[in-house]
Amino acid sequence: MEKNKMVFEELKKIINDEKNQIEKINLIKFVASLYWRNITGKYRDSFLEEELFNFGKDICKNISIKRKVKFGESLHIITETYLTGGHTRLLSNWIKFDEEVVPNVLIVNPEYSKIPNWLIKNIKEKQGNLYITKSNKEIFKVQEIAEIVKEYSEIILHIHPNDVITCLALANLSDKQKVYFVNHADHTFSLGYNYSNCVLELSEDGKKMGKEKRGIKYSEVLPIPIEEKENFELENNFQKFEKNIVISMASEYKYLPTEKYNFQDFIDKLLASNKEIIFNLIGPSKNKVWDELKSKYKERFNLFGVLSKDKAQEELLKASIYVDSFPFASYTSLLQAIDLGLISYSLKTEVADLDSLKSIKVENVDLLVEKINKSLLKKDLYQNLVVKNKVKEYHYKEAWQNSLKKIRMKKFDKKNILDKEIDYYSGEYEKLFLSISPKRILKVSYRQLLKLKLKNQIKILLLHLKKY
Repeated sequence: MEKNKMVFEELKKIINDEKNQIEKINLIKFVASLYWRNITGKYRDSFLEEELFNFGKDICKNISIKRKVKFGESLHIITETYLTGGHTRLLSNWIKFDEEVVPNVLIVNPEYSKIPNWLIKNIKEKQGNLYITKSNKEIFKVQEIAEIVKEYSEIILHIHPNDVITCLALANLSDKQKVYFVNHADHTFSLGYNYSNCVLELSEDGKKMGKEKRGIKYSEVLPIPIEEKENFELENNFQKFEKNIVISMASEYKYLPTEKYNFQDFIDKLLASNKEIIFNLIGPSKNKVWDELKSKYKERFNLFGVLSKDKAQEELLKASIYVDSFPFASYTSLLQAIDLGLISYSLKTEVADLDSLKSIKVENVDLLVEKINKSLLKKDLYQNLVVKNKVKEYHYKEAWQNSLKKIRMKKFDKKNILDKEIDYYSGEYEKLFLSISPKRILKVSYRQLLKLKLKNQIKILLLHLKKY
């Protein structure tokens, strides 16, 4: 971690010395991507954001600031959209639930996006606009976004942690425009905080992390919006216990083993404890570890890979117990499982918890295996109803709308949002993350490295060799 810290400080010197502005943007994106994908203890960097702000002012200097902006409408800016995962689903449910304003959506990188039909449908039903950038060149894309942004009084950011394009486009905002930053990646570094009037955290744990690790003095909690399934009948779910299916669903990286947490060992222990149990896993692809489990347990362990929204729901509905991914949790998948009527459990780790899900946390793997077996034996679906009622208090439409309404009624001054920047925070979470991060930080970024000028490629490679 200390080596990583020294490397990042040297990288920022390279940015500072660079005179070519386009190259400087590429360097900032390169460094932001490294921050995002590696552990340094740095969760916000004012130097990078100030560089982007100054250059953004220059890029957008010919774009006039509107004296009158659209009130009663919002603009959601999302870096990329996907058919699967919780990021796009959060945006879609926000649009569906928000009855105070007309929601509009701008996709920054359509070339890397897959736009779900259900997202388009929700936007159309609210009579909103879907903006898709047309420019391939970054400077023109920034100007294109800035021209759209200037029209709206409320801007909501659902951006990737390394989204330099959006940050550049926001440099020319007026005082009449309010920016909300949705902190969907609260566990990692991100650009965008310096542009925000208010940071929206997913939980009180996230809010605490923002204060301790980012120096965010003031933020608000806005839970993940979840659409409640109608006509849930308890009696119809008892038959699911006959198959003893346990299921989990998340992106592959959320199951990566650490010294302290190993999801693969948990599956092995669970299946060994009860020969009647079948374990289904949605998200990860085949690899050596999963293949070993498949070889050992045959039809009792099934790996589905990435599934569409509807196919994933079909598999969830066949199961009776849901186990959240670890070491990294998958909030949206867990909330979906609870909403569908599955008894759900989550292992307690250093990762932040949602406020509604504290009661399903289990202290260790042995206790988790024990609880799953007891639940399958008792067939107690009322256990799920208790948790579901708690979810209703935070995530379902009416509760979520009330939370958003209260936030909108408050006044936020950008000058009072951020406190002094925290310089390289180190704690238990950082130790956990470090155990699965690459030891050589450039290992994950050769593709972006090749976008830089040769002189900077050489500087960075020499720095890498010197430090590692």
